[in-house]
Amino acid sequence: MASPLSRIASSLPKVIRLAWQRGLRDTAMIVRKNIAHEFRWYLDRRFDRIHGTDTSDNIPLDVLRIDGENRNQGIYYEPTSTDLFRHMMAQLKPALRFEDFVFIDYGSGKGRTLMMASDYPFIAIIGVEFAHELHLAAEHNLSIYHGRRQCCKDLAAVHADATAYQPPAQNLLVYFYNPFLKEVMGKVLGKLAQASLDHGTRIVLLYFNPLSADVVESSGLFKRRQEIRLPHDYTREVQRRCTVYFSWPEAPGSAIV
Repeated sequence: MASPLSRIASSLPKVIRLAWQRGLRDTAMIVRKNIAHEFRWYLDRRFDRIHGTDTSDNIPLDVLRIDGENRNQGIYYEPTSTDLFRHMMAQLKPALRFEDFVFIDYGSGKGRTLMMASDYPFIAIIGVEFAHELHLAAEHNLSIYHGRRQCCKDLAAVHADATAYQPPAQNLLVYFYNPFLKEVMGKVLGKLAQASLDHGTRIVLLYFNPLSADVVESSGLFKRRQEIRLPHDYTREVQRRCTVYFSWPEAPGSAIV
């Protein structure tokens, strides 16, 4: 795989043409953003270079095999960066005993988040993915992954529509990286709410890029919320957020009214 420097060097003819067309100021801004983008993706792929896995890159859903009526309700595949996930978990750790929870990633893609979550002592780790090719990639990645920090060895990739998946009757830490649109979001939250009601379990939602936060907060499931401050992302003009929701009123954070 080409390094960022070699990829940037190969783009010099395009940069020269752009400077003629847009001027030096606009070109400098575009080049700076693209350099940051190249280095971000190079660092992001470090996970795969270390572990021999295949979890990187963006993949649109329209090139994947997806069965069921909700194929148009999903979002494109993009893995969570390793550093960002560790940052989120470090912020969450004071509020929870991870060993009391099952970790579930809805829209788990190729399974990177499952492997990263195994660095923490969860009861079990489950990924739910409805795209056939992504699910197969996740199964392969999980079969070869051996992390030095791995605490949890009970990892499973489930090929299922999120609205049909029945979560286990245990305390759950649910991870969303903006996995689907609002209609499916509402149905999934309904399943989680029913599971919590039936079994008296606690549910935590770690929601990165919470574009359907209004659906979450109107679901009636969560009583408290807490914002996680994320490092500045120089490759994005609009910074992404991360919100944690808790289903029990004694949890930390502000009340949801």
